[in-house]
Amino acid sequence: MLLALGRPAAGQAPAGPRPTNTDDANWEGLLGPGNGLSSYVHAVRQAPNGDIYVGGDFTNAGTSPNADYIARWNGSSWQPLGPGLTGSVYAIAVAPNGDLIVGGNFANAGGNPDADGIARWDGTSWHAIGNQLYGRVYAIKVLPNGDIIAGGILLDAATNSAGGLLRWDGSSWTRLGGGAKFNGDVYALATDANGDLLVGGAFSNVFGVAGATSIVRWTGSAWQALGGGLGAPGSSVRTIAREAGGTILAGGEVPGGLTRWNGTSWQTVAPGIFGRVSAVVVAPNGQLVVGGYFENAGGNPLCDYIGRWDGSTWQPMGSGLSIFGLSGYVFALDLTAGNDVIAGGAFTRTGDGSRTLGRAAIYRTRGLLTPSAAAWAREGWALYPSPAREQAVLLVPGGLRPGPVEATLHNALGQRVRRFGAGAVPAGGGRLPLDVTGLAPGCYVLRVQHQGRLLSHQLLVQ
Repeated sequence: MLLALGRPAAGQAPAGPRPTNTDDANWEGLLGPGNGLSSYVHAVRQAPNGDIYVGGDFTNAGTSPNADYIARWNGSSWQPLGPGLTGSVYAIAVAPNGDLIVGGNFANAGGNPDADGIARWDGTSWHAIGNQLYGRVYAIKVLPNGDIIAGGILLDAATNSAGGLLRWDGSSWTRLGGGAKFNGDVYALATDANGDLLVGGAFSNVFGVAGATSIVRWTGSAWQALGGGLGAPGSSVRTIAREAGGTILAGGEVPGGLTRWNGTSWQTVAPGIFGRVSAVVVAPNGQLVVGGYFENAGGNPLCDYIGRWDGSTWQPMGSGLSIFGLSGYVFALDLTAGNDVIAGGAFTRTGDGSRTLGRAAIYRTRGLLTPSAAAWAREGWALYPSPAREQAVLLVPGGLRPGPVEATLHNALGQRVRRFGAGAVPAGGGRLPLDVTGLAPGCYVLRVQHQGRLLSHQLLVQ
């Protein structure tokens, strides 16, 4: 499918030399003794205590002979989880009590004959979750009440029920929604602002619901399509995320690669992705970090397989990622407590080959993804009046590095409603008038971009 999109085949070198970027110093490979992981990483998750867990196709992470298919990074080295697992891991979630819920294509986790496909790690040993699940678990969502949703290619041994999605209620596995079956694999699970379950995958029919192509919602009593779904049969949703305003992001082999549901329709979020989006995380300041199998996102030669969308422009994260100069696709992303980015995938180096990363790495964002209130006040930005009737003014402080300033105004759904360009930053600062004539009264967010940074501030319009 990616060849049809004009992208290089797996392992094929892109044409031309890889560009370099001094920001590659922000990438830190999780290597330790033994030089990292031996094969692909499909899942990454940081635990509340700061440890990082990864799962994938690897064996013997670092120098630990039992760190097979899943491992824990303690800050300096890879550690096993008991005797390890017998097959690939595709999903890791954290339960309310801190236990890990792990899904994949393994059997007999920790020697337990019922711990197939999904298992629980309590920090000391592996435990089965009900009867074994035959098939592969690609996605896990732990609900606030502790129930577990498992998605993938599934067959519950006790009920002999199949269909891609099962729910564990603490005592048994059941199918959701009147025994609804999916006619394809489930790859992604999330919840919306109402707590409804969102399911993404490679399906086109769910219990006969019209428009349930690649993504569907379970309200607790009924299945609902989101518009007409995403793409034609053969498309797939690989990742789902929720933004602060409640809008939904879906990425995968879908039109535009990454798209947003605003409550009534789907809209492409970040133009310029040609390939598959496998993972997206929403930063506290509203920016997006996107990973997958794509190159030159938005035409930026440094945005290979990973990039940062600041609301209007693709920004690079170093020189991108690669495998010894070849395709370095990203399968999984997570944010640390300090808003640094954890990435896992097929990559082994930065895009220009200058730094060894070893298939799991941290990108130090140095405040780029943190909320901007502190920087706004510290640097002397100002926005007034608020509420505004016909015009507001953005005060641009002096002393900033030279470079263009651009401001955009967004409504409560995250949609851009106005765009203001200020040109180059004058040495002594300046004033940028913001015309808000004709806007509906309400609360808006002004996003200000300068030198790859995104600052934001609330603006009330009367």
